[in-house]
Amino acid sequence: MFKPLVEIHQVRDALAAHFDAPVQDLSPIDVGQMARVFSFTVNGMNYVARFTTKRAAETIKKDRCIADRLASSIVPVPPIIHSGISGDLYYGIARRVPGAPLRAIHGEDN
Repeated sequence: MFKPLVEIHQVRDALAAHFDAPVQDLSPIDVGQMARVFSFTVNGMNYVARFTTKRAAETIKKDRCIADRLASSIVPVPPIIHSGISGDLYYGIARRVPGAPLRAIHGEDN
């Protein structure tokens, strides 16, 4: 695994730069191999924030590109609405959409 160490105060500081309202229900999500992912709520809207190292920061740009290209499709790829750098961590913030990670899909859906 290549996940960076991310302290909860680092997450709160990064999110505070993008949201005027308080961040609520901040909690880690155990997904992915290259990033630490957190779910949270602001003004009743659900979001996720993904934190990664400089080495994997390009994935945030790729996700932004994929979301733009698939925006009119039925594939639920949420756009990156905020991104930035906090210390040595790179992050992207998106709305949370219903669904499951690909690794969680079994059977014919796989």
